[in-house]
Amino acid sequence: MNIDHPILVIVTNRDCSHCITMRGKNGWPSDGLPYSISSLQDDPSDKKWRWDKKFFETLLQGGTHKSKSGSAIIEQRCRVIELFFDTLDSQRSLLEFTLFSFNKENQLLIRKYQPSPKVKNESLLFRSDNLGVIKKKELSISFDRLVSENIPINQLKKYIYLFPTFLYVHSAIWERALHDRISGSLYARVQGLRTVRHPYYRNEYRTLKEKNIDREEAKKNPIDVISKLLMTNLESLAYPADHEEET
Repeated sequence: MNIDHPILVIVTNRDCSHCITMRGKNGWPSDGLPYSISSLQDDPSDKKWRWDKKFFETLLQGGTHKSKSGSAIIEQRCRVIELFFDTLDSQRSLLEFTLFSFNKENQLLIRKYQPSPKVKNESLLFRSDNLGVIKKKELSISFDRLVSENIPINQLKKYIYLFPTFLYVHSAIWERALHDRISGSLYARVQGLRTVRHPYYRNEYRTLKEKNIDREEAKKNPIDVISKLLMTNLESLAYPADHEEET
């Protein structure tokens, strides 16, 4: 996967029923088509969506994604990261993060990183290949360090207002936020929100809810939400327009 491709961040939470359903068993995508699930205890209109491997392959390489609800076209390839939270109080509330990519054989490769439950300064890596074989490896590096090297976690949190949340970030802005903790302000596009410049801090950004946004967003098919989000012009993703001021 080209490191210059924009980054799609999928943020989930273990207390979110939509997230748990979408992630499936332990967060590993299924082999089948995504489908809508309505619990007998829930309102029949309260749809929950489950993702599959094709979902991520489409995001990584672009193309048409088909599901039982229809098709969505993903024109822009992107890098994909999932963050799975317990709470949002601190960095330690991140239970795991997952990187999706292709291996040398152009097959889906899934890497999950978690803190070691036994050794304080070690982590666990779980890898799943295209056949669904999961391999576990112990890493002699702390989970906190892995997070700080891969994710500008504190800057991401200001964009999270519901679960699941989907954020779209230009690769250059992501890298700057990772390595420049002082001036590397993270600019991101989020479904249902409008990102604008902060009225008092010129190099900072804040989000405003769109007029018609509410928690119905969480019930939408993720691929439909993402396909709309990825229509964002890459130039505007890298250089926010000056007219995007708070009004």
